[in-house]
Amino acid sequence: MIENGDVLYHGTSVDFDKIDLKFCKPDKDFGFGFYATKWFDQAAKWAVKRASSKDIGYVHEYIVKELDISKLKCLQLLVYDKSWADYVCKCRFENYDSQGKIKHQLVYDRMADSKYTDLIKALDEYYNGIITIEKLLEVAKFNDIRNDQYCFKDNKALKCLVKTRTAVVKRKDKKFEIEKWLIK
Repeated sequence: MIENGDVLYHGTSVDFDKIDLKFCKPDKDFGFGFYATKWFDQAAKWAVKRASSKDIGYVHEYIVKELDISKLKCLQLLVYDKSWADYVCKCRFENYDSQGKIKHQLVYDRMADSKYTDLIKALDEYYNGIITIEKLLEVAKFNDIRNDQYCFKDNKALKCLVKTRTAVVKRKDKKFEIEKWLIK
């Protein structure tokens, strides 16, 4: 879980100054919320994946300050099993734990190693009873601790994030390069 002083990154196709939850989409791994990671490269991949036709994305950098985990409803998904799969499926396909129905304010998880499209397909098949939990977990694979995601689900949880700067990243082949840093 995050601590005061940690640095988090958010990759996107949009340059913005202030986080506004109304722009968040509900059908993500943990439902509605603002997603961030401890890994710049992971956020940069998110940014160029969502980049506009100009192949430009943004990685917003935040430092965690004045975080008091004891005052937030947190969920840490550290065991990949039926409970993990059911929670992710409910968030993705049933709008569970989303705006107006928030059960958790901050959700943490390592990310599955599989390709995004493979995992989404397997989650959909598991949700619809086509494959078993064992098959889903085989597709997901969880080996790389360098992939993580934090989902901030309300403004109380977001208060601990202080924006420090933004990297403009450009898609280059299937990777990215930092074009410049913008100090905020």
